[in-house]
Amino acid sequence: MKKYTLILLLVMTNIIYAEDNKKPTKAEDKPTATIDCSDTDKCFTTAEELIKNNDFTQAATYLQENCETNNHGKSCTNLAELFFDAKLGAQDIPKAKKYHQIGCNQSSLESCFTLGTWYEEGNVEGIVKNISQAREFYNLSCDKNYGDSCWKIGVFWETGVNKVQGEKQTERAASLFRKSCKNNSANGCFAYAKVLEEGLYGESRDKNEALNMYQQSCSLGLQEACEYADILQETINNKQ
Repeated sequence: MKKYTLILLLVMTNIIYAEDNKKPTKAEDKPTATIDCSDTDKCFTTAEELIKNNDFTQAATYLQENCETNNHGKSCTNLAELFFDAKLGAQDIPKAKKYHQIGCNQSSLESCFTLGTWYEEGNVEGIVKNISQAREFYNLSCDKNYGDSCWKIGVFWETGVNKVQGEKQTERAASLFRKSCKNNSANGCFAYAKVLEEGLYGESRDKNEALNMYQQSCSLGLQEACEYADILQETINNKQ
C-alpha cells in the first residue's frame, strides 16, 4: 500500500510540474531586449517606431541611452515629452525639465523653445514665471535659427515685455519677425505681414509683400493668416 501511495505522489508531482510549465510567462519574467545604440540615428529611429506602437517604456530606454551616452539632443527632447505627457506613468515635471535642459544643452532647439514657453507663461508646476529666463532660452534657439523663438523675442521687443532693457525696440522686433518667417514660423510670418501691410516699425508699406507673408503663414498652418490673405487680396484686386 505504501508503495502505491508513493507512486501516486510521484505522478501527481509530475502533473503539477507540467501544468506550472504551461502557465504564461509574466511580463516581468521575460528577459529585457538588449539595447543597441552604437548607431545613434538607428537608435533614435527604433525609439520612434516603439512610440508609434505605444511601447513607451521600451522607447524611453532607447531615448535615455541615446541622450545620455550619445549626446543626441532630439532623443532628450522626446524623452522629456514622454515624462511631460504622462506616457511613463504619472506626469513627471522634474524629469521632463531635466531632459529638456539636457536637450537644449545638446542643441535640440525644440527643447530650448519649450523651456522658454514654460518660463514665459509660468503655468507648469514648479516653474515660476521669469521673463528674463524665458528670453535666454528663446535667444539660444533663435541664434541658431529656430523661427518660433525669434518670433517670441520679437514680440518681447514689440510689446516692451523685455523689461531688462526697459523699453520697446520696434525696429528690432520687425527684424526678428522677418528672420522668424525665413525660418518657417507661421506666427512670425503673420507678425511681419502686419508690419508690412501698415508700414510699421521703420518698414516701408508693401501690401503685395504683406500678402506673400500672409500666404506663407497660411501655408504653415495658421488659419487666421489665410483669412487675412483673402481680405488683403480682395483689397489689392479692387485697387487695380
